[in-house]
Amino acid sequence: MPRTVCLLTCATILIAPASNAQSTKSLSVDMRSAGHATRSLAVDDDVPVVVEIRKTTFQSCTVDTKAERLAPAPNPIGQALAVLSPFIGVAARATTRVAAPPGAEVLDRQLASLEADAASSLREVNTQRQTARDTLLSLPSMLACSARACDDVDVARTRLASVRSAVAGVVDAVAAPVAILNARAAALNKAVIEKAAAPGEETWSQDALGRIDGIQRTLDAIADRRTAIGKAREALSPVLERIETYTPSTTDVVPLAVARRSKTTVTVICLNAVTLEPMVYRTTEDGVVVVAEEIPPVTTTVVYQDMPWAFVTAGVLYSQIDKRQVGVGAFRTGTDAGAATFERRVTETDHADTQIVPFSFLDIALCRCRKWTPAAAIGIGVNPNNGGNVLEYFVGGGLVIDGQVAIQVGRHLGSRQEPTNGFAEGDLVPDKLTTIPTVRRRAGGLGIGLTFRIPLPK
Repeated sequence: MPRTVCLLTCATILIAPASNAQSTKSLSVDMRSAGHATRSLAVDDDVPVVVEIRKTTFQSCTVDTKAERLAPAPNPIGQALAVLSPFIGVAARATTRVAAPPGAEVLDRQLASLEADAASSLREVNTQRQTARDTLLSLPSMLACSARACDDVDVARTRLASVRSAVAGVVDAVAAPVAILNARAAALNKAVIEKAAAPGEETWSQDALGRIDGIQRTLDAIADRRTAIGKAREALSPVLERIETYTPSTTDVVPLAVARRSKTTVTVICLNAVTLEPMVYRTTEDGVVVVAEEIPPVTTTVVYQDMPWAFVTAGVLYSQIDKRQVGVGAFRTGTDAGAATFERRVTETDHADTQIVPFSFLDIALCRCRKWTPAAAIGIGVNPNNGGNVLEYFVGGGLVIDGQVAIQVGRHLGSRQEPTNGFAEGDLVPDKLTTIPTVRRRAGGLGIGLTFRIPLPK
């Protein structure tokens, strides 16, 4: 038995898993969809930690190691859509045209030409505005996770090239000119005012001035739309730069600054690289509808703290020392006048081949191994099983798991209760004695402990 205990103890102490090597530790975060749980990480002081982010090819992720949240970046797509919101159109004037009098035919034709040119420019700028809106609204479908776009880097590059082409079409579009039309309107307005001073020209002049007012309102609408398209271009220009510099990938590895005796809060934020929204766009099974799934930030912690040199644990010890109590027992000898007769003898009053004993241990770490820590173990416990509370001991080895749970294997140094003062098991006990004298003799056997860590005072 001692040899068996020794072999088990040595095996427990010497087997240290290879995963305990003090190298760079990894904190894995899955940002491909919402709802993934992320475990905290505890490492020794000065141990390098990297954050491994699993993501879709269209997500651009950042790691914030401060406690406060970062303000979200402005969304250029949203800005562009805001400035490209539909404008109130210019109502056509439902009036009857007054015929031009002799000598005003040229001005009348110039007015008609300017009206046609202004209407054409308005249609052109409205078309540009609508094209820009349609392009921006189609971006989620172009960035949706279908046809392996979120998992295949090559497919993602092709998609991003299409997105770049669409955005560049908005940024590079030439808006309809309005300055020349304004100059023509100003010149005609001056000429019509001069014409209105001539006798007999009042009716036509008033109608012409009304037409010029309608033209001016059209030109103002064109200018407003040109301004909106210009703001959209300014908002989308950085998008082109981001697309050109962004490299699709399915993982990001971000190293953290090494720290000592500290708790670092790590927040991972992933935004769509094009829309700058915390979304992953997906198509439904039929491939028709695009659904935006919001990916909230993921926050976890990294605790930098050296492994303790020892652990105090408490629990139970399974012992192969038999449980034994001796005392006085009554044994039937026969009958006397119809009544049973007994004699009192020394006997075992309680016995079991094994026993469970409450124990506390000091587990002394044999290496700086955080997951599986081999340790030398010494223990002490109070055994109530053998006729009273007896202080007993343990010597052996242990394995501490995650610094919280320990398993000990070794030698239980216990005791057995025996009769003394000349008494032996089976002896007759005089009637005047209610109990017999006993003694506890030391005994040893295999002991296996299962205990839980008790924090040491700091």
